[in-house]
Amino acid sequence: MKGTVILDAIKRRLSDIVGEKVYITANQGRRKRSSLTGILEGTYRSLFTVLVPGTPPTRLSFTYSDVLTRAVIIQTVKEKDEAAAIS
Repeated sequence: MKGTVILDAIKRRLSDIVGEKVYITANQGRRKRSSLTGILEGTYRSLFTVLVPGTPPTRLSFTYSDVLTRAVIIQTVKEKDEAAAIS
């Protein structure tokens, strides 16, 4: 029950920033991480999508449990810039 409440909170937080530019760091295993910047395109029942600009544009999807387990870290570009300014 508690896990469901946390996942719902993550989903609400992401729903609030749909359409904004986000910075994502994803764990790819074996100490490998990839970072990318894209636009949070949409939130759905069990996942959210990010549109990464390029030629051609790429659409990536992640689950809310990825965020919960910190396999994916997502920040708005504004939050990332503010954190860098403080450091």
